[in-house]
Amino acid sequence: ISFNIKKKYKERITDWYKLIDKHLREKSIYRGKSVCVTAQGDQFGDDVNFEIIETKANSNIVLNPKELSVLENYCTLDLLEDGKRTYLFTGPYGNGKTEGAMMLGDKAKALGMTFFYVKDSDAFIPMLSIAAKFYSPCFIFMEDIDEVGSGEERTQEINELLNTLDGAETKNKSIKVLFTTNHHETINPALRRPGRLDLIVRFENPNKQTVSEIYKKYFDSVDGNESINYEEISQATPDCSGAFIAEICKRSLRLAKLNNGLTNDIVRTAIHTIDDHLKLMSDPLQKKSPIEFHIGEVAKYIAKHVQPVNTENLEDSIESA
Repeated sequence: ISFNIKKKYKERITDWYKLIDKHLREKSIYRGKSVCVTAQGDQFGDDVNFEIIETKANSNIVLNPKELSVLENYCTLDLLEDGKRTYLFTGPYGNGKTEGAMMLGDKAKALGMTFFYVKDSDAFIPMLSIAAKFYSPCFIFMEDIDEVGSGEERTQEINELLNTLDGAETKNKSIKVLFTTNHHETINPALRRPGRLDLIVRFENPNKQTVSEIYKKYFDSVDGNESINYEEISQATPDCSGAFIAEICKRSLRLAKLNNGLTNDIVRTAIHTIDDHLKLMSDPLQKKSPIEFHIGEVAKYIAKHVQPVNTENLEDSIESA
């Protein structure tokens, strides 16, 4: 909103602007909501777009006692304190990092904070500045931090990320930032060091007790569940991510529907259906070492940014040289 006014009205208009600013800060339509943040504009990080969305933690997710304890007894209490915190959730795919973030997001909203889910990595840096100016206290969540913070070199993008996290704009602001990654080893050392990341939580594959609890969650209201030996089937379940165990549960439920009830044999059959899938996922030929990962990243950069050499008359040029 802009005006061309006489100088004598400057003080009144300035006071009016201050009232608008106060109203927007205290009564924003985004306050206490879940907001999806995406990048918009032609240039990198040029602007961001907000969209109110519905988010809710999955009630079927069961975390290991260690991870759950850190979330409930540390991170949740951290939400009550003023100040900036930066967390990193790491570990293999499918073990509840995103659901852990959603759980904290629900708790943040219950406290009247805005939960920002940054969908586009390009939007994170401008989003952090906007949040510091207008939405403190708030909770900001972005997946796959390695998309913008990986590599050994201090690139301009990484420097901008670090400067925004450490800068004056966010200083003394009540902002909680949560990143996730499946590849913590690729994150730039400057971002990993203590002081930049206040807390790192590794989400491991479910232990046998947690596996048993996941089965109980899924089978609770199914005919035949009372006959299930949960200790036996959890021991028969291979060491795998929670996402694989959830898939075993879903396959068991489909078989139970066709069989008019759940049995131990049905669950064992569902377990066997993922054996070969797990073997393929754990094939050493499918795994990349950190150096292989970086070589792949360099190759992708070259393919994207380096123009092909014009080979026309190349042999003549070489002979002349």
